[in-house]
Amino acid sequence: MFTGWKRVWFLAVGQVSVGLAVLGVFLPLLPTTPFLLLAAYCFLRSSPASYHWLVTHPLLGQFLKDWQLHRAIRRSVKATASITIICLAGATWWLTPNSVLRCLTLLGSAIGLIVILRLPTIPRPETVQSQHQQSNGKAGLAPNPARTLY
Repeated sequence: MFTGWKRVWFLAVGQVSVGLAVLGVFLPLLPTTPFLLLAAYCFLRSSPASYHWLVTHPLLGQFLKDWQLHRAIRRSVKATASITIICLAGATWWLTPNSVLRCLTLLGSAIGLIVILRLPTIPRPETVQSQHQQSNGKAGLAPNPARTLY
């Protein structure tokens, strides 16, 4: 953990990152998870109390847990973000008379959609279980420890 001005710097960057992440929950073109990862990194180096608050937060902590455990985001988060981007881009297209602004909105929305859709998705629990059963060759049975390669 840093002390002095480095601690203050990391704490400030972490707080700004949390603010941007919270905005990213509501604004589809602003990513949430990268800002939360940056905030966690900064808080880990500056304030254990802030880090603990972030990772145990009911909403923000779940994004971090998903990313740490699965290196992916939930299907519902991906769907919500995609639908929001499409709706806001459509509303902007419909309400904006300026064709340059329309094209910029369409370009930004397309980039945001591509980024979101390319992120890995957390597999459903039943999908993981059925894949395990298929690879084991015995539906409904526990894996055979004698067949496990170490």
